[in-house]
Amino acid sequence: MRSEGWGLGRAVGEFFLLLEKYPDKSEHLVIFRNFLKLFLRSKTSNGVLATVEVMTVLKHERPVVFSMLKKQANMDSVLNLLIQLEMDIEEARKRLHDIVNQAGVLKVGQESLSGE
Repeated sequence: MRSEGWGLGRAVGEFFLLLEKYPDKSEHLVIFRNFLKLFLRSKTSNGVLATVEVMTVLKHERPVVFSMLKKQANMDSVLNLLIQLEMDIEEARKRLHDIVNQAGVLKVGQESLSGE
């Protein structure tokens, strides 16, 4: 999972892939934490990441992983900020799906049509 050259659509597609592939277990904490670090480095055309949306979906769909992230947040100021982000879950899901669709990502985990 490398973020070099990731656009926002590709990064969100990778997030959906992780949600499909890794169940809500403590041993998957490192995978989601590493994704968040890479996600924050994603490139966007307008400079705005979908960070609130990603954190909201993570909190609702992977509560065990999110809880463990929360425990580690005292030692990491960026993580501490991230875990405090939240919005309406349905709106977060809709926005993330819209991002993937606009980016032309064919299927989660595959290259996009736009080459991101």
